[in-house]
Amino acid sequence: MFGIIYEYATELGLPNEAILSGTWRKGLGIAGVKREERKANTQKWVHDNCGISVSEDEADAIAIGAYAAGIRSKKQVIK
Repeated sequence: MFGIIYEYATELGLPNEAILSGTWRKGLGIAGVKREERKANTQKWVHDNCGISVSEDEADAIAIGAYAAGIRSKKQVIK
């Protein structure tokens, strides 16, 4: 799915950038050796910084968006 969206955005001349999962997780201080740990820690980051409980996929999406927007802590989250 990523490839389709990336190619379409490129064709339209829209700015876009791929951010590897290790990059945004490290930038937000989310650790974990196993996938399950990383997913749980991402959900915890979202809960701690945004005050909401979400699914694993929702947590990933929120964290990626926060990283891309330059949000790194609860102080920067606008509710």
